Amino acid sequence: MRIMHNSVQGSMDYLLLLLVGWALAAYWLFAIVMMLIEGDLDVFQFALAVLVTLWMGYNSIKPQYPYANLVSAVVLGLACILIPFAKATANKRANAQVDAELALRQIAATEFDPKNFHAWAELARLCYRYGLVGPAMAHMQRGIDIAPQFTFAEKREMERWVKELRGAQPPETIPCMGCGKSCSAGELRCPTCGDYVLPPLLRGKLITAKLGAKLVRAWAVFALGATVLPIAVKFLPAPLALPIALVGAGAALYALYRVLRA
Repeated sequence: MRIMHNSVQGSMDYLLLLLVGWALAAYWLFAIVMMLIEGDLDVFQFALAVLVTLWMGYNSIKPQYPYANLVSAVVLGLACILIPFAKATANKRANAQVDAELALRQIAATEFDPKNFHAWAELARLCYRYGLVGPAMAHMQRGIDIAPQFTFAEKREMERWVKELRGAQPPETIPCMGCGKSCSAGELRCPTCGDYVLPPLLRGKLITAKLGAKLVRAWAVFALGATVLPIAVKFLPAPLALPIALVGAGAALYALYRVLRA
């Protein structure tokens, strides 16, 4: 009777892990298809993610190594945890693109009319929102100097920015994303290559390009490391199993660290 009970319990545990694994796999496959459509993944990265996912799903049905069901559930669970990160990244990238286009319009307004203090102030606020303190203060000061009698709110805002620096000096230079040269904080165009300086910085200041692809690659390494660990322990002799298991565990932990840092 006890043997039958243990057998039924084992079957239920297996079925539960199987259902969880395939539900997570289906959710993750849908997510990576959407990332491919939106351009966050290329075909190679998409194929890699699909193959790893199918391998994990297959191991949920026919385990090829010890604890395959559990490893598959953990790996696919981590993949599903990554989805909100990827979505948040996509939203931030979209917002950054909109702000970069808004910056271009403000720059065009200042080039058309250099005395347009409102355009200078709006450009400064955009810069400050993205942590570009040097350009923000330079452009805000320029707007204040143009129309000191009409910029009371801007003066208060500038005073608040200075207080937030707590005595530190704002950066006097910013990099040009086009040629890599340094430009003064108040430049709109790079004096070396002539490209606009601020819009590329607004697009790239907070968002690493292709972050979704980096998450998928890190997840694939984590899956490989998590798979190698039980295989090495089960099938290899002890002198080989220990270093290989350590390498697998290290790869999995490093990949997880990269995901969290991304």
